[in-house]
Amino acid sequence: MIPFHNLSQWKNYVVEHWQTLYRQTAALALADSYERMLAIILTPVIPSTAEDALSLADLLEKVGVAQTLVKVLRDRSHVKPFQPPDITYLVARMYSQNDGRPNQWRNLLFRHDALTTLPPDFLFESLLRLLGEQPELAEAVNGPVVVTKEITSENNVIIAGRDVYTTDPNREQRDALKTYLADLRAQWDYLDFSLIVSDPNHPLRARLHELYTPLDVWHISLFDAERADELARLRQLAVEQDMINARVSTVEIADRSSHLVITGGPGTGKSTLCGLFTAGLAYACDPEAERRDGISGLAILGGNWRHGALLPVYVRLRHFATDEDHFPHKGKDASQSNLMGYLKKSHPGFGAQLAHYFNLSPKQHDESGINGALLILDGLDEIYSLRERRKVKTIIEHFADTFPHCRILVTCRSAAYRHTTSSWRLSERFTPVELAPYTSDQVSQYVWNWYASAAKNRPYTLGVHEITPGHVKKWVSNLVDTLKSNPNLWSLARQPLLLALLVVIHEENRRLPRNRADLYEKTVDLLKKWNPPEEDDPLAVKLQSLNYQRVREVLQLVAFNAQRNRTRYKDSEASIRLPELIEQFLDDGDTENRLGADIGDVVEYLATRNGILVAEDKTHYRFLHLSIREYLAACALIEQYNEIEMPRELKPADGTWAFPENVCALLSKDPYRWREIAAFCGAILGNDRGQERLWAFVETLLSNLESDAYKTLDNRYSEGDIYRIIIAAAAWWNNEMRVRRDSHATIEKQLRKNIQAILKDDRLDVPEHTLFGNILKRMAGDNNHEAGAKSAP
Repeated sequence: MIPFHNLSQWKNYVVEHWQTLYRQTAALALADSYERMLAIILTPVIPSTAEDALSLADLLEKVGVAQTLVKVLRDRSHVKPFQPPDITYLVARMYSQNDGRPNQWRNLLFRHDALTTLPPDFLFESLLRLLGEQPELAEAVNGPVVVTKEITSENNVIIAGRDVYTTDPNREQRDALKTYLADLRAQWDYLDFSLIVSDPNHPLRARLHELYTPLDVWHISLFDAERADELARLRQLAVEQDMINARVSTVEIADRSSHLVITGGPGTGKSTLCGLFTAGLAYACDPEAERRDGISGLAILGGNWRHGALLPVYVRLRHFATDEDHFPHKGKDASQSNLMGYLKKSHPGFGAQLAHYFNLSPKQHDESGINGALLILDGLDEIYSLRERRKVKTIIEHFADTFPHCRILVTCRSAAYRHTTSSWRLSERFTPVELAPYTSDQVSQYVWNWYASAAKNRPYTLGVHEITPGHVKKWVSNLVDTLKSNPNLWSLARQPLLLALLVVIHEENRRLPRNRADLYEKTVDLLKKWNPPEEDDPLAVKLQSLNYQRVREVLQLVAFNAQRNRTRYKDSEASIRLPELIEQFLDDGDTENRLGADIGDVVEYLATRNGILVAEDKTHYRFLHLSIREYLAACALIEQYNEIEMPRELKPADGTWAFPENVCALLSKDPYRWREIAAFCGAILGNDRGQERLWAFVETLLSNLESDAYKTLDNRYSEGDIYRIIIAAAAWWNNEMRVRRDSHATIEKQLRKNIQAILKDDRLDVPEHTLFGNILKRMAGDNNHEAGAKSAP
């Protein structure tokens, strides 16, 4: 927040930096010029602390302007821990708080091009006056006030020649409801990707209801023990298949079940689903906002939702569990009153009314058309202590007993809910289900939604001023075709979090990176930024000195070990035991200086916040995706060749292992296990400046391979030798290697002979034949070009 001691300083700053602020607010998804102007003047005074918020409120109150903003700032300053408000949040609050004000004036000022035609100082002063006008205008009233719901004449009638101002006793409650719903929409109707985008001048924000692609759950209950094997098989097959007949829409299952637990791994969309219900119902409960924004809340939820407008009440359980005022200190004190007290504190202007909505039966509705409530409790597994989770279980069960008509939706990680003891699991009245990965149609729909939203809300980031449907179709087709053409990328795209990262990368480049290694490096980097611990999270303080580079090094070694210990080639993942993970972090006991945090806290962060690891139970983990593990294993072979533990049966020629000899040995011994890792190594080297390490890599792969005489049984290369040639060829082709030395020409000649020697081998698949054909054509073209250049006069 830029410090201003009076309004003149604030106004002068806005006028002086008008063009800069105008460009900054162009990045925001705002409804009209009025909201744009709000954003322009509020941007310099966004408070970063509660003290800043109170200081600005005191200044405005002292000079008697912008009373609406004063109220918002004071309300915000009481919420602990203080969160700096997003600019669009403030704009939404200003907009909702000023409904019913002199709209004709507002429309006159901000219709069309007022922002570019009127003087900035005039607009600044006009808007502050507009924000200061309250509906009751108490200081201007010179007549008696009549409290009634019957007299309606613009709240002004004449009795005995005197002005009489009427007031509705329910007006305050309705205003509180509208403010509450506006807050929810401001919080949930936008997804902010700014944390994971490195360029601050390239903000990525998207409206949730425009971007959201419906999720499914498996039709088998999480606790159906007789069908546990079938559920495990579905999870495995879903990496490659859609399994349409085994799915149920999340909205449909929420419609069927009044008490529901939705589970899933990190990045599967649990919190986003909560946001969809919250934002959709926040619109459905506010018809005026629906008309104003042109949005139907129930249409957002879709036809499977049959319960109409329920009041959404969202609770992040981790925040509730850390609230010292209302979370019980002892388990015997736990009851629904703890949660009700927390809700009243969190929503000081509306919390007291919540019990009314919790008590409404499905056949009842109040005058606003709301016929009940949906309580959304997000992140049961994010409560750090098992003891605290047991308290939360008691509170939820007691709440369900107290308010039997209120629908309840709880989210939790699958592994935590499935494999722990039953001490904190909810009762059988709560139906547990598990989220399924995206189908191919859902992947395509998400990509389409993303680019359609980008074209509507931030066309400037897409490099064109006027966007046509053809542009969107081209970008969508480019990404979807790229994903489908690569089985590893396609399986990665089926997971909502990873697909979101892929489209972020694609939008920044309008294509995916040139090679897989660059793509996965970007993905791993974005995963680290995706979900950092919040300041109220107990992990935040514990990890403030965490050495992320050391964490990366450990994960690379863990990935290599998991690949080495993998027992069956067809297993999608190898389990990582907790003792092995801890041992890798110990690093000869030097944890305090190198890691900077307690190992248990780091493992908790990686598995529950960061998402790169998935906890199968308390003692077993796996990487979020097989390809991420393979990429990190390749990094270990290149960067940590002196730390990794190679298979015992392999012996280095000179007594110590180094790169790329280590990769060559692994590929020769066990090609099926190491072929993808070896391919990643070639791609990683391709990102280096210069190609010397790539030529050394190809040369090592081809060493001891005689092209003119097969050495093995039936005059055929071993499969390990064939894969060495394939990986060398892929590295040469994908990185567009160029001959710059005589040694390069010798290596390239050897590669050509090796390819020609196995070109008709029946163990090659169509992709390898195609690759080899393209390589030989290019080599022939390069040779002809060189020959022509030498013979030219």
